[in-house]
Amino acid sequence: MPDGRLLFVSSRDGYLPNKDFTFPKLRLYAMDQDGRNVEKAGHLNIGSALHPTVRTDGRVMFASYEVQGARDERAWSLWAMLPAGPYWEPLMTSFTEASAWHFQTKLSDWRIAVVEYYNLNNNGFGTLVAFSPRGADAPPFGPAVPNAPGNPPVRRGLWFFEPGHEAHLRPRFKLYPFSPPGLQALSAFTHGEDEAASRALDGTFAGKVTHPSGAPDNGVLLVWTPGPANDLDRPTTQPRYDGGLYLLRAGEAVDDAR
Repeated sequence: MPDGRLLFVSSRDGYLPNKDFTFPKLRLYAMDQDGRNVEKAGHLNIGSALHPTVRTDGRVMFASYEVQGARDERAWSLWAMLPAGPYWEPLMTSFTEASAWHFQTKLSDWRIAVVEYYNLNNNGFGTLVAFSPRGADAPPFGPAVPNAPGNPPVRRGLWFFEPGHEAHLRPRFKLYPFSPPGLQALSAFTHGEDEAASRALDGTFAGKVTHPSGAPDNGVLLVWTPGPANDLDRPTTQPRYDGGLYLLRAGEAVDDAR
């Protein structure tokens, strides 16, 4: 953290989470680099917390099991706070079923990039989206109604479409309620749903991505696997995961895996 201390998650309280799809309950703690002066920072971690990441402005982003009233036990949202614990705020909230927001990073242009995925059968692989931190000159979020102006369509890969007897590939999009400013897909060829990946332009599975990390010149390092990247026969699990490290250049959206 900016003051040289370390921020981490721990189950040392021994508390049970308030929902069933995570165990044990993890809360945010801070300590000196030598392990002394351990202090609780996540006093509001009623559910659980994961993946604390420091931003340039000194605030901490983390995945939170608090989802602002959503009842789906698979949902995780992206929150932020000051390192000592105050000034909590949502960055990207899971308002759709089985949607988890994990593995966040910051780009050189200050945008936040984060992975959305189904947190069981996708094994952490999904789609990478980015958005701008809220500013004083713009509303912090779009409207509550997903298809209202202010919630942009976010690309989610290519899918087979049969207008007649000939199959074509065309993009599919998703609308998110309360979209943060500038929301867009960076890995626009992927999705985070509980089924096989969408298609590449050559008709093969386009794969999915995970674990982004900000790189110089606004780039993003991430892990990409080709294939369906899902454990269920929807329609197949083959070929299996074969992840590698890749560079998404300049923070620009990529429409095809190839």
